[in-house]
Amino acid sequence: MTKYTNANNFSGLSPFIVSSTAGQGSYSTIQAAINAANAAGGGTVYIDVGTYTENLTLYGNISLIGAMAPGQATVTIIGNHTATNWVGVIGFENIYMRVDSGTLLTFTTNSASSDNINITNCYIRARATAKALALTVTAPAALSLTKQHPT
Repeated sequence: MTKYTNANNFSGLSPFIVSSTAGQGSYSTIQAAINAANAAGGGTVYIDVGTYTENLTLYGNISLIGAMAPGQATVTIIGNHTATNWVGVIGFENIYMRVDSGTLLTFTTNSASSDNINITNCYIRARATAKALALTVTAPAALSLTKQHPT
């Protein structure tokens, strides 16, 4: 597994690079990068170190990968995130995801075209009365939660 420690490490990997530091990335918000990747037919959104408070709308064939220092996620996303009737894989890697109210991740589909949701090396936290995960699937889809050990 490759560890990306800041936006400079993402150069050349993808046009969808998010950084809260001016001049470091292609986008200053995760949603803007997700929208651009979706318009391009999918891709990987690399997220620089930082805390991002956003409610994300997720699409298939898009993965979010956070920069990380050895042994810890250094990208925090706070908010409510949804995907409805997506086509293709939705992925999260190396991200600390937190919700303070509502539901952190809501995946709803009745589409036979929906595919997997892969969550790797992420920490998921719901505070107080919030919910961490709501998965409503009436068609074939799979949720994969994995922890990879550093090599």
